[in-house]
Amino acid sequence: MILLLFISFPLLHASELNELQIFNKCYSQLTLHPLKLKHPLVKLLKEKKINASQACINLIEQVNFDKNGIVFPKNQESLNILWTMQKLHDSWFPSYNFNQNTQDHPNTDLYDSNEMGYHFTWNLFDNNSKIDSVIRNKFSFKALRQSKKPHLYLVDREITGIRHQRLNNPNRKWKYGADGQDGGLYLGPVKFWEPELVQFGTLVGLKKITNGNNRIERWISKNRIVPYYTHKTQGGGVIGTTSYLLLNSGHNDKKTNGGTVLHRRWSTAVFKDLLCRNAPLITEKDAKKFVQPNSKISFRRDYKCQMCHVSLDPMAATIRNFEVFNSGDFDSNFTTRNLFIHSTTNKTYKNLPDNDPTFYKTKPIGRVYFRDLDNKLIDVKTTSVADIGLTLSKVKDFYLCQTQRYLNYFIGSKLAIEKIDYARSENNTALENYLRKQAGELQKHGSVKKLIKSLIESKWYRSNTSEVLSAK
Repeated sequence: MILLLFISFPLLHASELNELQIFNKCYSQLTLHPLKLKHPLVKLLKEKKINASQACINLIEQVNFDKNGIVFPKNQESLNILWTMQKLHDSWFPSYNFNQNTQDHPNTDLYDSNEMGYHFTWNLFDNNSKIDSVIRNKFSFKALRQSKKPHLYLVDREITGIRHQRLNNPNRKWKYGADGQDGGLYLGPVKFWEPELVQFGTLVGLKKITNGNNRIERWISKNRIVPYYTHKTQGGGVIGTTSYLLLNSGHNDKKTNGGTVLHRRWSTAVFKDLLCRNAPLITEKDAKKFVQPNSKISFRRDYKCQMCHVSLDPMAATIRNFEVFNSGDFDSNFTTRNLFIHSTTNKTYKNLPDNDPTFYKTKPIGRVYFRDLDNKLIDVKTTSVADIGLTLSKVKDFYLCQTQRYLNYFIGSKLAIEKIDYARSENNTALENYLRKQAGELQKHGSVKKLIKSLIESKWYRSNTSEVLSAK
């Protein structure tokens, strides 16, 4: 990803970098720019007043947010560091496309596919945040960006290939509701609005949001219209953001029924994106307990299928009352895909039904159920996204996952935590066991800055040879 040049800095010996080379390497990784010898931290290094790891942490610690969320000091170096780390954090969330259907092209300007990464970026640069905040925040973030020219047109083109003007468009307005004419659906009274849209340009800061400013109405019945905020977070940090739920839930314009229609894509993504885990997540013995011989759904009768579904379905059941829907019919105006949270009754189920049309109205009770990488069974009842985030923040897999990601970026390895032997450390490479140790430390102190400092001080970072990465 990054080309690091050390031509001007002679090696001490074949496999070890000196302090200046280490700082040059770190500087390039944090800014994507070469280090200039006139940099003030180079002077301190030469005078041996600081070492390379301290210089690197100084770079990170110089990036702060003022009370308005703007980065300070607002110089090019800080902006480069902010942008570089944000791009790293964005790369951890592979789902990004809001534009999936014909009428979806305005969605990319209403929602921000980088929103999940903002949680990690804020956590890195905010001195009061610990890593578990990214799945425990009750708020989310919007990007503050600056551009020399205003962003006048939508990011995505409509199906005809035309790119339309975002706001104050004389031909197209932002609309929700539909009048049912021409054989279309009736989705409530037609109303026009002017949403706050995603900013484009240079990333200069992050601002906390709980609800946002975009308030519309959902028509439920003749006598019931519910106002709500399109960007309201559901808790649980990343996993409860509207962007993450829209990108990963699926089942557009469908209500969950407990069987074939559940937000399994979302629960699958939660395990993958936040824990670096892939289903199946339990043993065959675990799964056999949940086989339902009389179910009309084939995967519930097969223990091999249940090895995945027993973890994915109960977590998805926690958000049974979430519905992804189109807020208006397709016409000449801009309509969007939104997330709506239905109110629920006290009705409960012992087991998930095969098909209940009223399931989305029932009490949202679910479970976090899987075996962690130590083979310990995690079994926790949940009633909200916040419960899921809290539960996962206590599981070591979450810290192993984040350590793996930062370690792979800074050291240049390709470790995968699911391939490590957690029962017999002698079967692992030294670097794999180092990852385990650093993950344990991260779970204790919660500071990504401390983690990065430890990585830079490690023999793997100071090495310039690939052999050390694979050594036992």
